[in-house]
Amino acid sequence: EKDSNAIQKRYELDTIFRELYWKKAFGDTTLTVGKSIVTWGKADLSTVIDIISPIDNSGSLFAKPEEIKIGQNLIKLDWYQANNEFNFIIVPIASNNIQTETGHPYATALSKNWVDKQKDEGSEWAIRWNQTHDNWEMSVVTGNVHQRDPIIVGTEQTWKSNSVLGAGFNYSQDPFLWKTEILLIKDRPMQKMDFSGSQAKDSFKGMIGFDYAHKNYGNWTVEYSGEKLF
Repeated sequence: EKDSNAIQKRYELDTIFRELYWKKAFGDTTLTVGKSIVTWGKADLSTVIDIISPIDNSGSLFAKPEEIKIGQNLIKLDWYQANNEFNFIIVPIASNNIQTETGHPYATALSKNWVDKQKDEGSEWAIRWNQTHDNWEMSVVTGNVHQRDPIIVGTEQTWKSNSVLGAGFNYSQDPFLWKTEILLIKDRPMQKMDFSGSQAKDSFKGMIGFDYAHKNYGNWTVEYSGEKLF
């Protein structure tokens, strides 16, 4: 693969400050303040209820999912009760996905002018309840979070927040981990093809799949995901 000299120079030594936070436990409660990556759900390839951490699109094709996530500046409170875990998150200024410039091998439809105008804006919040048992767990998430990719209006970028409600369920049956996730997004903005704005539609996303781990046959991940607009 041969990239232009400008793109090679731009991304060759590109570094991202991913996490730096303070964390303190107070009995059955843990407080986290700072830039932190949050992972919800078990989906590896098709994130559904993993709604907090944005990603870096410059490595999205071949990097592991956990390697392209970026921390957000947040306040996170975790409360543990028996086999229940409650997470409360406030993000004062939301971060969005990092887009790549035109000419990069993983570039999206965004032009360089749009990429140069990327910015973080608005606040968001989210809550999760997770319950674990011997061989299964379930979780429910809700909040008001940003759609991480921008909506283009003319030559300007805008980011919109949405109310979400979702759930996940995982069942362990050695050597399989069966998993499923669903998410309802209220008034999700859909980009108009002429870049004149967006059209709001309710969205239902889902994923079903399994992880397979065997000492002789290796590790496998199979996931099927889809989205329905209303």
